[in-house]
Amino acid sequence: MIYAVVFITSTLCAYFASYAKRRDGMIFFSVICILLPSILGGLRQVGVGFDSWLYGLPHFLAASRSASFIDFLAADKRLYRELAWAALTYFSAKVFGSVNWSFFFHQLITLTCIYIGIYKHRKIVSLPFAWLIFFLVMHGTTYNFIRQSIAASIVFAGFNNIEEKRYFRFLIYVLIGALFHTSAVIVLSYFVAVHMFTTWKTSHVWGKKLLLYTGLGLIAAIRPIMGFIIDSSPLFSAYQGYEDVVGSSILEGSAIAGLEFGELLLCTVYAKGMKRVFAKGDMYKFYRYSLIFHLMYRLLVRVFAYRVLYFFDMVNVILLAALPRFVRGKTLRILIFMSVLFTVIMFFTAVFILKNGHQTFPYKAVINLF
Repeated sequence: MIYAVVFITSTLCAYFASYAKRRDGMIFFSVICILLPSILGGLRQVGVGFDSWLYGLPHFLAASRSASFIDFLAADKRLYRELAWAALTYFSAKVFGSVNWSFFFHQLITLTCIYIGIYKHRKIVSLPFAWLIFFLVMHGTTYNFIRQSIAASIVFAGFNNIEEKRYFRFLIYVLIGALFHTSAVIVLSYFVAVHMFTTWKTSHVWGKKLLLYTGLGLIAAIRPIMGFIIDSSPLFSAYQGYEDVVGSSILEGSAIAGLEFGELLLCTVYAKGMKRVFAKGDMYKFYRYSLIFHLMYRLLVRVFAYRVLYFFDMVNVILLAALPRFVRGKTLRILIFMSVLFTVIMFFTAVFILKNGHQTFPYKAVINLF
């Protein structure tokens, strides 16, 4: 119940922020909007989120026992690559001395970047609607993929730079995100390649089709290829065995695939409206092609999908929130709005409530700040 209250209150603050007439009012409600769920995330028990006790708590304890930051880096070889994560953990341990403060900072950074990313697209989507969709679709997962959630949110905050073809600025966001989780580097090639493909000006349609089908074929083959590379290279020893992981449960996998297929269907039916909403060029094609690749990864690549596509899950919030704006008629727009809202509520129920697992279920909170 406490999560429902925080979600609703934070969404109302996002609503007030989006309609505030003065800048200080907008800032005030935005801060409250971000702060409430960040505090809630900080108060959760360690068991809420598989990675919170897999590396969140161990890294925190290692930082607490370390005599220096260099000594802490020696505790895990990944810390040398993900220096921003290491610095944040070390700071939380030495200054505040409670893992709950560390969880709070994780959520604060993630939610702030997500809010900024949504705010930058406020001409395309309704800020409170997109914020609510984030809570229902993505929020629970941020309790689990902690490092990657921070990295993905940072990349999402800079995603508008791809839309405006400012690739160097986008690169900066990616590199900052990689300091929290190195998988952010992978997303650079993914986003730029798909964007270049969708914006490629050519009269040879067969050329694009050839590239598309070749890309889909590579996706289908990537699992055995990646498995071979990981198993045969000492550089990827930390990831050995991941290629054999089955992945999501039937309930969660069906909910995710169903949500993405529904988006793809609406994007196809209302392609003209999508082009009108994303009026800055060819971004509507980018979203549509990305959804195709998204589904292919989910169906064929399994566990690797989370490392690549989790970054696009954040961007997917924008597409979900924009769906009602693809149509001009008020009645049909309300109908699609209600359909999207109903779908994401069912998604939340299936993935975060009905599913039994060891990741973010059930939601719990505990006050243990000092």
